[in-house]
Amino acid sequence: MALQTSLERQVVVVVVVVVVVVVVVVVVVVVVVVVVIVVVVVVVVVVVVVVILIVILVVEAGGVEVVVVVVVVVVVVVVVVVVVVVAVVAAAVLVLVLQVVVVVVVAAVVHNRLVSNCAKTDLLSDALQFQIVRCSPPNPVIAPQVSLTAHVVSRSDSSFL
Repeated sequence: MALQTSLERQVVVVVVVVVVVVVVVVVVVVVVVVVVIVVVVVVVVVVVVVVILIVILVVEAGGVEVVVVVVVVVVVVVVVVVVVVVAVVAAAVLVLVLQVVVVVVVAAVVHNRLVSNCAKTDLLSDALQFQIVRCSPPNPVIAPQVSLTAHVVSRSDSSFL
């Protein structure tokens, strides 16, 4: 039963690591999104102030009609809004990509960890009713543990019925 306890610990450790990694990724992504939004807002404010100052100078000089000034301001505002939308969409795509990368990396690490010990993988597979991973080629040192594990698991399965 020490093997089963060890496996239970490994499963708990893997679950805790996955949860911690996902939480860290979510926090990092939220921070990145907030920073991007703050930077975009600052840029928008600076651009609007500069455009307003330029418009005031041009109108005071009397060289441009008011209609042209309004068109320039509208174009600048539209460009700024498009930049904000692109930044937010890019941040959302970054979130999705980072989460996919985290899930793939964690799944690969867990798979390699479990497959590295066939007896533990067999016990874990039987206990959680997943496909049994068999040792190839058979290891005579691990084989008695595998058969003992299968016997223990089959007893515990019948007690649950």
